[in-house]
Amino acid sequence: MPTQLNRTSDTFSMTENEVNLAVAEFLRGKGASILRTAIDREQGYDVHAEMNGYSFIIESKGSRKNNQTETVFDSGQLKVHASAQIFYLLKQLELRSEMTFLGLANPDIPRIRKLINDVSSSLDQLGLIQFWVSAGGSVKIECPTKSMGVLIDLGLV
Repeated sequence: MPTQLNRTSDTFSMTENEVNLAVAEFLRGKGASILRTAIDREQGYDVHAEMNGYSFIIESKGSRKNNQTETVFDSGQLKVHASAQIFYLLKQLELRSEMTFLGLANPDIPRIRKLINDVSSSLDQLGLIQFWVSAGGSVKIECPTKSMGVLIDLGLV
């Protein structure tokens, strides 16, 4: 069941649209070409970008519905969303090349951080990068050690 924002530990809430737009703007600001930014219930990649021959495929989730302002997803819903997000990226692993980065993007709130941190070593083993969007829309990337060099060279971390 959705819950009121003031009944959670969340300091802010963000929709999937807002996450998509923040990540796309971050990548564009770093010089990437944005091929797609999904809005509302569009099917396919949430954010698809290219930069210096590398492709970025990003699956995003928010902490509230796109048409809500104060009602956020409860912890059970967030867990289902994180599971679906990771499952979607696992399916993309079959199609990925050495020049493709797969990533998940989320609002940087403690309840989602905990869910992702619980499986972060597995995400690292799979080579998945994490985009964390702050309340102001700034983006921080966390990535496996094996991806760090390329992402530094691209100016993303």
